[in-house]
Amino acid sequence: SLQAQENIELNKAILKTITALNKVDEKVLNEMISEEYGLAILFKRGVNDNVLIEKSISIAHPIPEYLPYSFFGEINVNQKVKYENLPTFDCDTEKFTKENGIYCDAASNYNDVSQIALNENKYLYASWTEEQIAKMKAVEQKSKKIIAFGPNGTHIFYLTFIHNKWYLTMIDRFEVCSA
Repeated sequence: SLQAQENIELNKAILKTITALNKVDEKVLNEMISEEYGLAILFKRGVNDNVLIEKSISIAHPIPEYLPYSFFGEINVNQKVKYENLPTFDCDTEKFTKENGIYCDAASNYNDVSQIALNENKYLYASWTEEQIAKMKAVEQKSKKIIAFGPNGTHIFYLTFIHNKWYLTMIDRFEVCSA
C-alpha cells in the first residue's frame, strides 16, 4: 500500500538523517533540505525561542553561532525506530523519560515553527509575513518529530513528506534546560 511504502521511506529518511548528523555530513544534510521550504533551525537566544529558515546548513557557520553541530554527538543507528509518543526531558534528573532509542511521533501535529515566528513578531519585532507563517503551518501539518538519544548524544529533528519524498525541514537546537 501507499501508506506502507511511505512508512518504509520515513524509516530510511530517519536513519539517513541521524547518520548524517552523527558524521556532521553537510553534503548529505543539504541534499535532504527542500529547496521550496528550506530548513528551520529552532534555538534559544536569551529568554526567547528563535527560528531561522535557511536554504542550506553550514557546518562552518552553525546557528546559533556558539553551538557547533558536533555538540549533539552520535546516536546508534543500528536500532529499531519506535513509532510512539515521544519522550520528554526531565531537567531535574537530566534524563529523558524513556530508555535510549530513536522515537518518531507519527500521530501528533506540531506548530513549533509557526508559533515561534508569531512570538518573534509580537515580542522581538521580527518581520515574518503572513505568507511565510502560512507556509510554516502547511509544512508543520505534514511533519514528523524525531527524538533520538543515547549515552553519546541527542538529535531532535523533523522530517516532512513533500512531493512524495521525505525532507529534513527542522532541526531543534534548543539546549533543553537553559534559562
